Order: sequence, then C-alpha cells, then structure tokens
Amino acid sequence: DFEGHHYNMTTVENFEHFCGRIRAGAKMPHTCSSGSVDLIVSCVDNFEARVAINQACLECDQTWMESGVSENAISGHIH
Repeated sequence: DFEGHHYNMTTVENFEHFCGRIRAGAKMPHTCSSGSVDLIVSCVDNFEARVAINQACLECDQTWMESGVSENAISGHIH
C-alpha cells in the first residue's frame, strides 16, 4: 500500500507532519490495522525538498529511495 504526500516539504509544519507519519506508521486502508513504514520513495523537483526528506529519514532511521528525471525527460536517476 502507498501513501502519497503532495505538499511543500521545506516548511516546518509539513516537515513535522511528514516525520509524524513516518513515526506513526501507515494506516492500512479499509482496515483498523496499522504497520510500520518500510520504505520512502521520492521524486521531488528541487534540492531543498530532497534535503528535507533526507533529514526526516535520518531523524526517523528510515530507508528511502530518491529518484528524478532530467528537465528534457531523456535521462533519470535512482539513488
């Protein structure tokens, strides 16, 4: 199951919300059970957001994969 977040990661409020979701774990849709977050996958459009996600994952001891596409959409990367 995936949980998406579409907000500015660089604001204090959103950063704290994101960290809180990592720490609280994932609420499984249509059930009352919850589970831990296994992996963060990101594809953000700016360096500041990557730094914020990296910091959140470091603080929460969370594994994450960062990916991106070049502006011309011909090349990309996954780290």
